[in-house]
Amino acid sequence: MTCRFTLLTLCVLVLSLIAGCAINRSATADGAPLARQVTESDHCGLTAPGLVYVSSAGDLDKLAQLPSGNLALSMLRAIDFKEEHLVLVGLGQKTTGGYGLTLTSSEIVDDVLELALKVRRPAADAW
Repeated sequence: MTCRFTLLTLCVLVLSLIAGCAINRSATADGAPLARQVTESDHCGLTAPGLVYVSSAGDLDKLAQLPSGNLALSMLRAIDFKEEHLVLVGLGQKTTGGYGLTLTSSEIVDDVLELALKVRRPAADAW
C-alpha cells in the first residue's frame, strides 16, 4: 500500500443537512448536525485535490462514470436528496499511503456552511 506511484486519494463523503432558519447554527432545527461523515475511501478516482457537490441521484450516476470506478456508491443511493446533500472531498493523488481526512466540525457562518477537516499525513520517512 505504500508503493511510490499508488493512487491514494482519500475521499470523505460528508453529508450536509439543510439547516433552514435554525437558531443554533451548529445544528439543524431538529437538532441534527449540519454535517456528518458518511464514509471514506483511499481510492475514489479524484486525481486532483478538491471537492464535488452532489445534490441528486443523477450526480451520483456521474460519479460512477469516473475512470477508476473506485468509489462505492451503493450505500449513498439510499440518501434522500430532498433532505440531504453530499460533499465529496479528495486530497488528490499521493505518492505513498497514510494520508486521510476526518470531519471534525461544521457550522454556518454568514450563511455559508464551513466544514473543519483534520488532515492525516504519513511519517516523513514513509516512502
